[in-house]
Amino acid sequence: MKKSLITIIVFATSTILLSSSAIAVDLRSATAAGKVIREPFREKVASRAAGLVPPKVELAKLSGSITNKGEDTLAVSGVVVNISSTTILLRRFGAKSTLTEFSVGDEVQVIGKWADTNKKVLNAKIVRNLSIQKRRGVFLGTVSSTSTTGFVLTTLSRGTQTVTVSSTTKFMDRKEKPLTLSSIVPGHKVMVKGLWDNKLNTVTEVTFVRDYSLPVISPGDLGATTSAGYSR
Repeated sequence: MKKSLITIIVFATSTILLSSSAIAVDLRSATAAGKVIREPFREKVASRAAGLVPPKVELAKLSGSITNKGEDTLAVSGVVVNISSTTILLRRFGAKSTLTEFSVGDEVQVIGKWADTNKKVLNAKIVRNLSIQKRRGVFLGTVSSTSTTGFVLTTLSRGTQTVTVSSTTKFMDRKEKPLTLSSIVPGHKVMVKGLWDNKLNTVTEVTFVRDYSLPVISPGDLGATTSAGYSR
């Protein structure tokens, strides 16, 4: 009986010792893994402290009007803005633009990095021109003059717009019968759908033009009614 009890005690003690060893190994493994995970961060901090990794540079923001324009520079609020091949140029609503669309007097917003400690030169990453607005719209007005490429349209809310049509522009009268550009003459009331440039007052990429003055309404058409009281 005593021998059996001794055997049980020895077995239990061995089991406890083995479990303790396994726990110690697991703890050491976890500690080692933690060192491995943290080591790259420590190296990065040490490298930055030693000057091997440049510190994070905050982007600068600039707003104002263009006072001067060069081939690859803009002068904005007393700051020279450098435009490079990687600079993103945008119109007011986010459409892509080019420097040729920019003019002195345009209002712009610039995001970039300072090139000097005096903050007089800014390397632009993004330049948004708030004065350039191009969006599709529908225009109603009266034709004031015509040309071989389109006509000038006088509108109530947007002033005078120069409309340029193309071979893909669809012309129709108020009854949706096909027309041609030559059918539209000064004095006609028309509707135009195309791309509007609010700075240049132009409408391009015109998809359709509807002439509400055609066909011509005769006095008889205006006064004639059916027996039910409806106009013909």
